[in-house]
Amino acid sequence: MSLLGGLDIALIAHGTLPNQRNCELNMDLLLSEFSINTLSTIALLSILANYFENQGIGSIGVITSVSGDRGRPSNYVYGSSKAAISVFCDGMRVRLFNAGVSLTDIRPGFVETPMTANLILPKLLVSKPSQIAKRIITGIEKHKDILYTPVYWRLIMFCIRSIPKSIFRYLKI
Repeated sequence: MSLLGGLDIALIAHGTLPNQRNCELNMDLLLSEFSINTLSTIALLSILANYFENQGIGSIGVITSVSGDRGRPSNYVYGSSKAAISVFCDGMRVRLFNAGVSLTDIRPGFVETPMTANLILPKLLVSKPSQIAKRIITGIEKHKDILYTPVYWRLIMFCIRSIPKSIFRYLKI
């Protein structure tokens, strides 16, 4: 048991937001961005999972994104990389459960950060990092499996996932 004698909690907050069009035109860039956002995160998750599983206690939080809930033409390289991490977390969470280790998939919406600074976003849906941080702490403490933050993103993404593909292809979201 660790409790201040080792590592108890780990948070992975890592990745880039690539330019979708540049990735479409440059396969090396596309693969590099997917590697940064997916493979490196999965490698780190695997190392942490083994550590915590051997320790018999711990919590892992990994920031993915609401973008991973449904592919959109404006950011499917980024969204698919985050979706891959979420699916990886689903399997890993089940593996770690019996070892007493929790894994929280944190899916924030728009957050006011350098990564989103140049994007045109609806101000009503943009959150301050301090708001997101508080919710992350609470979610990890409560051993949430999936944490949408702010909470209204759960409803927004439910609605977006519910739109039939035959209609979704015409939307500019």
